[in-house]
Amino acid sequence: MQLTVKRPMFFLIALTLLSFTAAAHCWADLYIKQKQHTGAFQIMGRTEPAKEEINEVWISGRKSRFDSPEESTIVDMDKNTMILINHVEKVYSEFPLGQLGGMMGEMGNKEDQQAFQSMAAALMKTDTQVIDTGEKKKIKNWNCRKYQVNMKMAMGQVVSEVWATEDIKVDPELFFAMQNAISANQPGMAQTSEEMKKIKGFQVLTTTTTQTMGTKVQSSTEVLEVEKKSAPSGIFNIPAGYKKE
Repeated sequence: MQLTVKRPMFFLIALTLLSFTAAAHCWADLYIKQKQHTGAFQIMGRTEPAKEEINEVWISGRKSRFDSPEESTIVDMDKNTMILINHVEKVYSEFPLGQLGGMMGEMGNKEDQQAFQSMAAALMKTDTQVIDTGEKKKIKNWNCRKYQVNMKMAMGQVVSEVWATEDIKVDPELFFAMQNAISANQPGMAQTSEEMKKIKGFQVLTTTTTQTMGTKVQSSTEVLEVEKKSAPSGIFNIPAGYKKE
């Protein structure tokens, strides 16, 4: 059985997670609650209904955990690892940070795997542009600034509208160190990482349009709560009874 990540375009989820991880240096433990919405879309003759879920993020020092109803992702900067957990099948996989091939799975002999990884790397390569629109507005109690993020890749393009605030203090140096640790070995991500530095502050609302394989998908991520509180004991451990894949 192969553990897979169901969400498309994993690196975008990783960047979202890392925008939260940036706050770890300022607050020892941090809890973030967010709402993620994906609109209905059709792909390869199959219709996917609209989906909305509440996700939670826990941060403590150089560790972070992203929880959705069925999956969790744990990042440990000290151990240089990322753990993907499937709660439905009660299995998990562990990868060194930045290892694209492991996340994409294994196939055939060594030559086949290398060919697959080369093809995947080409598909994942991105050209990213961040535009500071100068537009401002208040979201909840946060003073926010609007950025537009344009990503082009072989498999399609992604356009995002990002509202970020500097009212929630973050450490940009820690943020980009963690971002580079995850994406260092993925082609095109170095340019993306550098470009994303133009976004100042904590991202509280992002709306995205993804066009790939003739399919258009609209999604959004909204921060509902940000609270300083102690992370539950064992939150960064693999749940008891789960099997490694």
